[in-house]
Amino acid sequence: MKRFKQWSQWSSALIFASLMGVFLVAPAPAALAKIKPYYSGKAASYNGNLIIGTADMGEIEIFRLDSGELVKTATIQPEWDRYSRTAILYDLAFSEENGKLYLYAVTGNELLKYDITEVRLPILTKRSANTSWDWFTGVGTLGDKIYTVGKFGIKIWTPDMVVINSYAINNPAPANLSFDQGGNYIFSILNKEGKIDIYDTNTRQVVSSIPFRADNIYNRGLYTSGGYVYFIDDSAVKKTDFSGKSGANFVFKSKNGYDVRPSADPAYFYFTDGVGVVKARTSDLEPVKWAWTTNIGQNCWAMGLRIVKAGASEYAVVFNNSNILVLDGDLKLVTSYESQEDLMQLGESLALSVDKARAPSGAMISLHGQGYGFNEPLDIFWADTKYEIRADDQGRFRVFLEVPKAKPGGRDITVTGKFTGAKYSLGFQVE
Repeated sequence: MKRFKQWSQWSSALIFASLMGVFLVAPAPAALAKIKPYYSGKAASYNGNLIIGTADMGEIEIFRLDSGELVKTATIQPEWDRYSRTAILYDLAFSEENGKLYLYAVTGNELLKYDITEVRLPILTKRSANTSWDWFTGVGTLGDKIYTVGKFGIKIWTPDMVVINSYAINNPAPANLSFDQGGNYIFSILNKEGKIDIYDTNTRQVVSSIPFRADNIYNRGLYTSGGYVYFIDDSAVKKTDFSGKSGANFVFKSKNGYDVRPSADPAYFYFTDGVGVVKARTSDLEPVKWAWTTNIGQNCWAMGLRIVKAGASEYAVVFNNSNILVLDGDLKLVTSYESQEDLMQLGESLALSVDKARAPSGAMISLHGQGYGFNEPLDIFWADTKYEIRADDQGRFRVFLEVPKAKPGGRDITVTGKFTGAKYSLGFQVE
C-alpha cells in the first residue's frame, strides 16, 4: 500500500484496534462523526517560545506554548482554486528571517509566504506564480533557502520566491524526501522499493542505496550527523554510514517505525514507533527515556515528531493521531491539544478524471475525484497496487500516481470511500 500526504486517523485506529484484537465496523453512508487526525507538522523556536504548525486538516493551524498550555493562535484557511477546483493547504515550513518569523505554505498551484511574527495575526506577504504546471505538496527549509516538493521534483527558492535550482527527483510521499544539513545530499525513502536512495546534489546521481524494510507504507523520518544516517523502518532504529554499513541497530517493541529526530545535545536523539516516543543515545542507539502515548486520549498513535530547543528547555512535539503532545526532554507530559470532531457527509456527485487516458508503465498521471465524504480516507485500486489518500473538506482530492507495471491493456482505476462506501471507477489504457 502507498499513503500520500497523510496517515489517516482511521488507518491508525485500525492498526491500534488490530493490536488490541478489536474490529472497527464502518457506519452507514450519509453522515459520520469522527476525530480529525494529527499525524505530522513542524515546530520552531521564536523569541524563546515554542511554535507549532500543522496542515493535517487541509488548513494550517498555528499553536504556541503559553504558560504550560498549548494554545491555538491562528488558522490559515485555503483559497478556492478555480483551475484545480480544490481548496487545500498541503504543508508548511517555518523560517526566521531578519528577526521575523515567517511561514511558508503550499497549495498545489502556489507557494505562499506569511509573516507570523505576531502569531495571532498571519499576514500574507508573497505568493509565487506557478507557470510550469507543477503541483506542490511539500515544503521545507534548507539553510536560508526554501525547497518545495512537487510533480516535477524538488525546487530550491530564495526567500523572495525566486527558483534558483531544481532536482528531478520524485517520491510518492513528499515527506520522504530530505536534505542533509549542508545540502550536499538528497535522501529519498522509497517504501515500496525497500531502500533509501542517496543523491549527490552536484552530480544529481544516486551515489548509494541503503536497504529499508517497509512492512507498511507511510511518512518516515531521517537525519544525518557525523557522517552517519539515522533512520527508522519497520524492523529497527538504524545507524549506518552513507554506504549502508551498519553502525548500530535497536529493535523496538512496536511493529511500526515512524519518525526520528536529533536532540540539541548530539549525544541523543528521539524516535516514534506508534505506541510511544523514545529518547536514545546516538552512540549505540540504546534508550535512556521513553513514554507510552497510546493512553493519552482515545485512538492515540505516535507518528510525526519534532524536537525543538526553546529557551532553556528542549521539547518533543508528538503528532499523536487524536492529539498533539508536548513533552519535555525527559519525556514527561507538559501539555496536549485534543483534536476536534468533524462531520463526514456526502457532497456533490461522484466523479473521477485523469489528465491523460493512456500512458506507459512508470509514467506519472494526475487523478482528480469528487463526491466522497468530507475528509474521508479513500482507497485507490489500480492493477495490483493499492494507495491510501484522504479527501479534502469538500470531498475532493487530487493526487499524482505512477502507472503501475502491468501488461498493456485496460486497467481500471477504482476509488472507494472507507466509511461512506462511495465507489467509482475510471477506465485507463496501459501502453
